[in-house]
Amino acid sequence: MFGVNHPLTKGETTMQNISQRNSDKSGRSMNAGGYGRGRLNQTEDEEEEEQTGHDECPECSGQVISDASHGETSCVDCGLVIDDDQIDHGPEWRAYNQSERNQKKRTGSPSTEMMHDKGLSTKISWEDRDAYGRSLSGRQKQKMRRLRQWDERSRAKDSKERNLKQALGEINRMCSALGIPKNVRETSSVIYQQCLENDMIRGRSIEAMASASIHGACRQAGIPRTMDDVSHVSRVEKKRISRAYRYISRELGLSIDPPQPTGYIPQVASDVKASEETRQIAEKMLTELVEAGNHSGKHPAGLAASALYAADQHRGNSGSSTDGLTQNQMANSVDVCEVTIRNRSEEMLELVTDTEEQVQTLGDEFGMADETVSLAQEILSDWNIGKSGQSRPDVDAGVALYTADTFLQDVNVTKEVVGEVVDKTPDTIQRRSTDMATSFGLDIVDYVNNMADSIDVADDHVETAVEVATSMRSTSSPASVAASALYATVEYFDSARVHTFSECADVSVSTIQQTAQNADTVLNNMFPEIVVDITDGTKQNAAMLQFIEDMEALHSFSNDIDMPFAPGRCKNAFVATEEHLENIDYGTWHEIEGGLYINTKYRKRDKKSRMQDIADVCGVDVTFKGW
Repeated sequence: MFGVNHPLTKGETTMQNISQRNSDKSGRSMNAGGYGRGRLNQTEDEEEEEQTGHDECPECSGQVISDASHGETSCVDCGLVIDDDQIDHGPEWRAYNQSERNQKKRTGSPSTEMMHDKGLSTKISWEDRDAYGRSLSGRQKQKMRRLRQWDERSRAKDSKERNLKQALGEINRMCSALGIPKNVRETSSVIYQQCLENDMIRGRSIEAMASASIHGACRQAGIPRTMDDVSHVSRVEKKRISRAYRYISRELGLSIDPPQPTGYIPQVASDVKASEETRQIAEKMLTELVEAGNHSGKHPAGLAASALYAADQHRGNSGSSTDGLTQNQMANSVDVCEVTIRNRSEEMLELVTDTEEQVQTLGDEFGMADETVSLAQEILSDWNIGKSGQSRPDVDAGVALYTADTFLQDVNVTKEVVGEVVDKTPDTIQRRSTDMATSFGLDIVDYVNNMADSIDVADDHVETAVEVATSMRSTSSPASVAASALYATVEYFDSARVHTFSECADVSVSTIQQTAQNADTVLNNMFPEIVVDITDGTKQNAAMLQFIEDMEALHSFSNDIDMPFAPGRCKNAFVATEEHLENIDYGTWHEIEGGLYINTKYRKRDKKSRMQDIADVCGVDVTFKGW
């Protein structure tokens, strides 16, 4: 009776008391000179200061990075750990495959434009089981079927949503058949939704507008899908799709660039099973056609098929094996007539012929020998096969001639002259020449030999320069590496004029000097400095014997000087062979390796002088310690 007559139950009384106490505390805080607001503002300021305080290191003002895997914030410069034990905001569970990930995650899929409700609505599962996996009873199954039916109806509450639901389903089906990526599917869905919002669907086919939206999204993203491809997977004819596409593009003002024919080459090449070499030549031909402006108003897929057919024909004309592509096969792959394939392929083959003629014309203009022109044509032919190039035919012809001339040292035409003829900067000519030389595989040894012949370098220096050039690690052009190796080698043993070598490679003096630093490193490793040290108690004679052995092992100096080595009179010979000893009656001789004898009956300063003389004759740096 007491519980019935009391207006509040025990639980309600408790909640009311807690609420009253909280209200009193809040009132006291607000009445105490605004302490609550001040404290709140202070906390926010502290948090903001804490967040911005990690932008730089408090010790050295260096850059600060956060390591999420270890939960630390540290300085890159001094290594100070500014903060540790950070909170990991990621999931506390681990998943090693998709099934575990789906089983453990507690959130739904992200919102998407490919569903009429953005994917945010709930859906009743079709499995007639409860939360524990037990089967439902017959009555419960019937109840769930009715709930599913009403759930489906409630998700599309009006005609617009039902229209959108059907259209997005069609878009998803056609995009899957065409292999279109997810981002383009999203764009297609957005385009259709804009049409629906602007009341553009009324009186038009849903399938036609959906197909036109897909084609517009592909055009915007640069995906090579023609109207014919879309019509093949659509349920309406091409004419209706084309009409709907023009209507959407005009009303929505879609920003769509003309399709690039080169984008269709991979698809067509895969359909006709063309080789990689044919595809690369086709890309080069089609690029030249586009740069010449001869692609306007022509079917882009038809141009791609024609380029593949022309590339296969070009390989056959060059004596290479072909893929056996036919005009009928290429026409069927892109739904054009054989006449289109034939006419377009003839235009591209004429461009290839024009390029070869341009090489000959420019070669005659520069006064180059036939050998140089022939090498340039080989380089250009390899370049057309191995690269998809983005330059005009006359530019490629000029660069190929420049590359061949630099290699053969024919007339030494400069990059400035070539650049002026083909209207390109010297740096562009130099960069593309390096690419062509690397692609063609011009041997660095031949570069060194050709340059050495043109400037008359001694044979022994050439051999050393070849070894240096092949050992260098440089990103410079092959011509620069060869010239730098020659310059560094001649300068190491004698003296050289750097301008002579820079003119051979047609590069600046600073480039030769910088690249020569790498060559000097190689030379120092090939010819290390010899140290004659007696500060550690080594006897003078032992140090001399070791010096001669080192010289003979590193430089074979006995082949470079006449024995006996006698800077003064013969009786004062320092190093001699056994056959010379009977004619020398002065000194105390000790046999060393190689059948050589060394005279140890010298004064200390004379011993040093004789060793220095040998080092000077052989061009070796020697350091004396304790002498």
